[in-house]
Amino acid sequence: MDMSQYHDLFISEVREHLKSISELVLVLESDHKDRATIDSLFRSAHSVKGMAASMGFKQIAELAHGMENLMDRVRQGLDVDAALFDILLSGESALSSMVDDIENGTGAGRDTADLLAKIAAYDPSDRTASESASAVADARDEVGTAGIETPLAARGESPVFQQTVKIKTTVLDRLLQTTGELVTVKHRLSMTSKSLRNRDFSEAMESLGKYIRELHDQVMAVRLIPLSLITERFPRMIRDLARESGKEVTFSMSGVEIELDRSILELLGDPLAHILRNSLDHGIETPSEREAIGKVSTGRVSISVARDKDQVEIRVQDDGRGIDPDKIASVAVAKGFIPKEKASSLSVEEKLLLICHPGFSTAEKVTGISGRGVGMDVVRTTIQSLSGSMSIESETGKGSTFVLRLPLTVAIINVLLVTAGKLTLAVPLTAVERTLELKSDEIALIDDEEVFFLDEGMVPVVSLSTILDIDTGAQNKDTSPIFIAEIKGRKIGVKVDRLLGNHEVFVKPLPRPLSAFERLSGATVLGDGEVVFIVDILSKTL
Repeated sequence: MDMSQYHDLFISEVREHLKSISELVLVLESDHKDRATIDSLFRSAHSVKGMAASMGFKQIAELAHGMENLMDRVRQGLDVDAALFDILLSGESALSSMVDDIENGTGAGRDTADLLAKIAAYDPSDRTASESASAVADARDEVGTAGIETPLAARGESPVFQQTVKIKTTVLDRLLQTTGELVTVKHRLSMTSKSLRNRDFSEAMESLGKYIRELHDQVMAVRLIPLSLITERFPRMIRDLARESGKEVTFSMSGVEIELDRSILELLGDPLAHILRNSLDHGIETPSEREAIGKVSTGRVSISVARDKDQVEIRVQDDGRGIDPDKIASVAVAKGFIPKEKASSLSVEEKLLLICHPGFSTAEKVTGISGRGVGMDVVRTTIQSLSGSMSIESETGKGSTFVLRLPLTVAIINVLLVTAGKLTLAVPLTAVERTLELKSDEIALIDDEEVFFLDEGMVPVVSLSTILDIDTGAQNKDTSPIFIAEIKGRKIGVKVDRLLGNHEVFVKPLPRPLSAFERLSGATVLGDGEVVFIVDILSKTL
């Protein structure tokens, strides 16, 4: 398969990770015990290794793997001195040089043997920091600096010019953000027009709204690209990994022609690769193991994609050994991630999601494929940053399915505004089938569950305040506003305090720690300046 068509995406993604490595090294240099920074450096090196391996860039993968090994030793308690930071920066410089070579069409072949040897031999306990720093500085001069400057000089280009593609992408991102901000300004003007009661002003506002919608549609048309742009490189990756591990696997994909926003797609390739690698390494058994338990010798791994209105569901499935939730919980307790008392109260889904904890792994040995517990941590962090959600379905002995739910775009959407307690909240309109007001005598209590009857069917009722754990105080109203959502084919009536109507909003991602809340997918600002959280009512079964 011709992989050259993926070079631009590979270069863009790797450069982001290398930039992160450079910045994180400086952060770690100021605080040698910063665990979060150590984990982030480890993840970045691991990601570069995985992407390079999938593209066939062996030297980049080997060097990144060496840096990953070094950071794993640091995670395990290896002492840190000044030489570590020189080594990591030398590695980042060498990797950047090889990426430049790939972009320039000269290949990624460089002599990194000395640097790899210094990475493997790093041990501050048996040499002085000054000796280490001096040796590594020499390696940096040999491998890094010349590699960065020479290709640019040969083409008469400067480093600034070399970033032209990224500047264009940034401009497109800024254009979308500006369009979103225009939506917010439009709502502010609309509120003003209502108070002025000026017909000309109102008509001008209608025209403004029309052209803003048209602008948004045109910007999104440019940004939407098919998922196949990142998935078509996976068959070769699966083939190579299967041969490396001595396993037989068939791999299939469906629905990958569905388009997503480029900003989502650019961050999705690495998490999907992590899941696939884990499915093959941890999930699929060897041919002899499969035959011994009555399975066919060849395992199956698949990616299926489906669109539901403005949401995309990606399912990565394997027919391997599955995941034992009790074993996962036991390992989490043994590693000190959770107390034993908490483990016993977790649901099956919550136990399975413990594999997303940084550093979690049940692997008995570390391989080049997986085994360090980095993959699912990357997946969960990335999916949450994209206003998406993840769930895991597994049956011991039969396989596992990782389900990712993502928005087509994280920009401008239509929502239903509601109130719960003192909060105004937004529910994506695609999740709302209809709204209605029910009288108190129209809601019955059956087996301790509130229900009402709609179209000759019984619909359960849940309170949005209860879902979000919001204190609304005593409620004693004659009517209850409700919107109906369909979750996995089941209609649910969601009770709120008030229905405020439909609204077009510009969605902004939530920073940490707010992004950790499962039911919140983003936030927006209304015309009067009020900040409103966007509720992902479909993220989990109610």
